[in-house]
Amino acid sequence: SMGNSKVSMQASMLMNVINVAGNAFCIFVLKWGVYGVAVPTLISRMAAGIYMLVMVRKPENQLRLTMEGVNHIDRQMMGSILRIGVPSACENCFFSLGRLIVASMITLFGTSQVSANAVAGNIDRLGIIIGQAMGLAMVTVVGQCVGARDTDQATYYIKKLLKWTYVVQGITNVLIVIFVGNLVDF
Repeated sequence: SMGNSKVSMQASMLMNVINVAGNAFCIFVLKWGVYGVAVPTLISRMAAGIYMLVMVRKPENQLRLTMEGVNHIDRQMMGSILRIGVPSACENCFFSLGRLIVASMITLFGTSQVSANAVAGNIDRLGIIIGQAMGLAMVTVVGQCVGARDTDQATYYIKKLLKWTYVVQGITNVLIVIFVGNLVDF
């Protein structure tokens, strides 16, 4: 929202490099199996989180994290955030619980069913990747507009980005439906 997307890109690159290198080392060298995937993932996310905390403390940032800001509690702002965040968190928890139940049931089936579920999940993610990417971009664009106190421009860009998202994601999903047989055959 401060117009510096370079920092989030650097954090993402740091996290991915640590994760990929750590996975390769822990799986192929240490022979840790699933544990060898979990540990580097945790370490990479911790490293990215620490990097982001260091970056948001820099005094030259327009928005920055300070000890005074952390210690000060604005109850009205906290209430506004919680009224939005708690229902969203509950929805995500229930959704994740549903996915966990489905995944648990699928693991009871044979190898071909588990593989088919994995392929279907990847194709499903391919269909929504445009929307997810545009959602991340929209946070920055709308944040800039709202930060500049230009709500008309924020509304304009929300509508424009949503239209592009619907068009491109619609085309992508139509292509997936048309070529689903070829995608599954890989």
